[in-house]
Amino acid sequence: MPDETAPEATSFPLPRGLIILCCLWISGAWILAMGPRGPLNSISDDHAEGLRLFTVTLMIGITIAWPMARLLLERFAAPIRQTGLDCIVLICSVEVTLWPLRLLSEWSVDRTLSITNILAGWILLVGAFISIGAGSRSSILRILILAGLASVTFCTPLLARETGLHWWSPIDITLEASTVDPEHLFGMSPWPGRTAVAQVGFAALGAWIFVLGTRLLSRHGKRDLAISQPND
Repeated sequence: MPDETAPEATSFPLPRGLIILCCLWISGAWILAMGPRGPLNSISDDHAEGLRLFTVTLMIGITIAWPMARLLLERFAAPIRQTGLDCIVLICSVEVTLWPLRLLSEWSVDRTLSITNILAGWILLVGAFISIGAGSRSSILRILILAGLASVTFCTPLLARETGLHWWSPIDITLEASTVDPEHLFGMSPWPGRTAVAQVGFAALGAWIFVLGTRLLSRHGKRDLAISQPND
């Protein structure tokens, strides 16, 4: 007897390729940042800069590698749902990767929350742009999205700015949130980087509201057009 649920199950597949690439990226980032070291002493801070580099490499994977892997492929049939599943996979990967690193660093619980929330916020923000490009037939739009993300990632750290967190500079914000000196940038704030977390969260929320609103208006427009056309 045929399985009637099979078409629905296969219409929204688990991104196995993304999961494999994510694991490979995290492994490569760890090797690049920490190198072939022996057992680490959690009391010492000789590996602190390596952990900062590791978090920056994760951010580059979010803003550069993930969009390239998706936008350089064929168009999604369901871009919003598929990108949403991508976001869940990446956020879970970030959480299970960074929280155990508290054993190797001087990160407090609040600081670890800041780092993971900043990365999660950028995952959601970049995911909104990926859903737009993945649902478009225009290769020019995809190239513009990739060029914009690359510019934000690599050019904003070169701009002169005042002291403080800037959510729109992903590399700077990751370096500042993972710093080993809590008084250097945050003073004695109970939640280091909480302002930046809120800013990137609001930016991601606004981007997704725009994406969902645009899709809803597009569907209503197509339905109204179909209703207004005379029957053959």
